[in-house]
Amino acid sequence: MERLTELERKILVGRFLGGKSMLELSTELDLAVRQLHGLCRRALRKLGDHR
Repeated sequence: MERLTELERKILVGRFLGGKSMLELSTELDLAVRQLHGLCRRALRKLGDHR
């Protein structure tokens, strides 16, 4: 895979993230992680695995 220049990388990342601020992104990521954590705990509980 060819190496991207710093500018190309920033443009690609910006497009991929939809131009969101880092604060917005970290907040969304935090929310997603919490939801995933809750889902995993519920799934484990359903399996009867109490850790």
